[in-house]
Amino acid sequence: MLDPKRRIDTLQLVELAEGMEIHLRTAGPFLRLIAWILDLIIEGVALIFLYLILILISPVLGETVSEGVYLLSFFLIWWFYPVFFEISPWGATLGKRALGLRVVNEAGAGITMGGVNDS
Repeated sequence: MLDPKRRIDTLQLVELAEGMEIHLRTAGPFLRLIAWILDLIIEGVALIFLYLILILISPVLGETVSEGVYLLSFFLIWWFYPVFFEISPWGATLGKRALGLRVVNEAGAGITMGGVNDS
C-alpha cells in the first residue's frame, strides 16, 4: 500500500518577482466539478426567478419584448456571471466560494479585468 506521504502533491512552487517563493494549492477536478454544478444551480434559479417576473409583467411589456428581455438576460447571466464574480475582490463565483476556492494569477494574487495585477 502507498504511504500517505507519497501521494501526489497539489502544491505548486511559485517564485515571485521579489525573489520570494510561495506555495499555491491547486484545486482538483472533483472540487471544480462541484463548484461548477453549484454555479449552474445558482444561474438556473436566477433565470427561473427572472422568467417568473417577466411572465407577470408581460401583459404590460408585450410578449415579444418580454421574450427579448429574457433572452438578453439569459445571455448576460450565462456569460458574465463568472467574469463578474471572479474579478471581484472575492476572486470566486458563489459556488467556488462555498467550497473555499479562488481564482488567482500566476503570482497568487486576484485577477483583474485586464489580467494584470493592479497592486
